[in-house]
Amino acid sequence: MRRCARREDSWSGAGKTLKARLTQSITSASKWIAAVGWDRAINEGYRIHTTIDVNLQRAAEDSLKAHLERAEQHPDYNHQTYADYAASFRKAKASGKWLSNLRRVLARRGHRSG
Repeated sequence: MRRCARREDSWSGAGKTLKARLTQSITSASKWIAAVGWDRAINEGYRIHTTIDVNLQRAAEDSLKAHLERAEQHPDYNHQTYADYAASFRKAKASGKWLSNLRRVLARRGHRSG
């Protein structure tokens, strides 16, 4: 019988702190939603405000970019790359199309534009 290699936790340094804080925030939000009920939490206008350490946020973004770049270099990656997405978003933003598209999407979902 062959044993599978144990997957090591890839979180380290600031990442472990971020993981712990995110886990705590998600747990707190989940308990709150369980207390008031999903329908009330979603439909009655409740808002959850959170804060995050700017250095942890930067570490998370840097880690995400590094892992994303590695994934995009894989030969079987057949999706739009982040660089292509960012370029198309900048182009749409400069032309103003992104705002009209956003309004159209929100209108379809029943949101009023202000």
